[in-house]
Amino acid sequence: PNPNARWNSGSRDDWGRGLRGTVPIVATDLARERVTGRPCDRRRSASQLRKLFPRVSFHLLTSDQDPSPEGLCETQEQCGRRAARLLQWLCSRPEQRIAVVSHSGFLLHLFERCGIHKHRQLGPRDVVELRRRPLHA
Repeated sequence: PNPNARWNSGSRDDWGRGLRGTVPIVATDLARERVTGRPCDRRRSASQLRKLFPRVSFHLLTSDQDPSPEGLCETQEQCGRRAARLLQWLCSRPEQRIAVVSHSGFLLHLFERCGIHKHRQLGPRDVVELRRRPLHA
């Protein structure tokens, strides 16, 4: 199953306990894993996801079906540009603390946009913490 689907199943259980109605959970295709052309990179339809994860807002998904053409292989540069667009979107959000859930490969592109290149600028404790937490949920 898709890593975001695994995380979303947690949004119905442990993660969402005690937060009902207070913390927005928003899905966006900007945070999806890098598109490699493999079937496992395709997302489910938004209508199917809405039924499975009613606490998640899917209003930002531009289409019901995965908008990436089947077989598309996103280049490293394209993925990096998408990470930059996600950062712009995150900066426009009113929240002061935001958790981003995505695939670890995409998160590396996101970190690079923040000046963190493959954990070289992180301290050893930070790297241990990032690896301890499920980066791909």
